Amino acid sequence: MPKNAIGIGMACALGLMLPGLRGQATNVTNIANNYVPLGLANNQQIADAHQTKPATELKTEPKAELSVHHIVLIELKPTATEADIEQITTDAYALLGQIPGVVNVEVGLKARDNLPIHIGDYDMALYLRMSQESDIDVFGPHPQHIEFRNRSAPKWQKIEVLDFFGL
Repeated sequence: MPKNAIGIGMACALGLMLPGLRGQATNVTNIANNYVPLGLANNQQIADAHQTKPATELKTEPKAELSVHHIVLIELKPTATEADIEQITTDAYALLGQIPGVVNVEVGLKARDNLPIHIGDYDMALYLRMSQESDIDVFGPHPQHIEFRNRSAPKWQKIEVLDFFGL
């Protein structure tokens, strides 16, 4: 098994299932035997350990086999009401969930922001999972997405969007 680069303390603290160890109990012994702490590896060693290309080359790799996860953080206007929140929620499920390529829709109020690491400047979050990268191109101009934006945007003070690839 190749040596992979990861911060051992971070992996233990988070209890992550690490690549190459799936199906095994993740413990300090497994991590120590199979991983090189990040502080002891340079970028080339990390790339070699993962048997991948350097990160600068990964940006051009096709991601068609991976889902796209789309997160929108919504800061509501101070004048937004409970009815506005209900309307945004109802519209998200009713309109966005019907767009081709959208596999999952979740929307809700911020759960917590009591730690310094929490992002705090939002009131609601919208999460969509799309089957593949090309679905974003369908989603953006889709009439139901535009209708959702037109109905909800007057209640937003600010939005921030994050897209990433995953399973």
